[in-house]
Amino acid sequence: MKVYHPIDVKLYHVVLRLLPVIVPSRLWDRVAALLFKLYLLYATRIRPLVFREFGSAERLFEYSWVLANLKGEDGSTILDVGCGDSLLDYELIRQGFKVYAIDLDCHPALRKSGNLNFVWADITQAPFKNDSFDWIVAVSAIEHIEDGLGCMSELRRVLKESGTLIVSVPIGFPFYDSMTLRNLVIPGLTLVKEKYYFCEGNRRVELSKSEINERIAWVRRKTTDLALLTLKKDSER
Repeated sequence: MKVYHPIDVKLYHVVLRLLPVIVPSRLWDRVAALLFKLYLLYATRIRPLVFREFGSAERLFEYSWVLANLKGEDGSTILDVGCGDSLLDYELIRQGFKVYAIDLDCHPALRKSGNLNFVWADITQAPFKNDSFDWIVAVSAIEHIEDGLGCMSELRRVLKESGTLIVSVPIGFPFYDSMTLRNLVIPGLTLVKEKYYFCEGNRRVELSKSEINERIAWVRRKTTDLALLTLKKDSER
């Protein structure tokens, strides 16, 4: 089935291809961080007015969740899993994090920075030592990995003791249901915070866990519901 993308999404991807060519390398980190801020502003204030049938961009809720749950000290290490063409990493660099990103392909927008450590690799076979990162973020990434539980095991392995893993995944058919979502909280990880949204027309409505489970049980069409999870790695002591 062909997915329809409104003109603003298409334009945004064109800009992400062109800007790295135009902007000098010494300015790129600042420009990319500014573009990320403008994206959040646009998704919050402008898009719901211009594209009423689509409402706010889905990534707005995911990025807002990530930024609200990050409390790292300057120099803390963070891994962005399945980064794609996201400019989130430049905001994290601006905040003082030492940022690593892993994906099977590197978008031009992520090749330009001298401060972003990009790794071409499969996250289920991550080329990192045990206990490498203070933070890990996986924004709409795990659902694209065939071995989702194997991915979670690798993320737990490379996360430092008492480190934090922030995950967003779609819920509802054909993605996660209440049981498979619960399975993502593997032994050694503790769920400390969660939030759920479902799509109602052009709006996203926050639901409780019981309400979203009830919705998952009876909705059998493709949905764009969203689960936002924050997990901590258990101490071994």
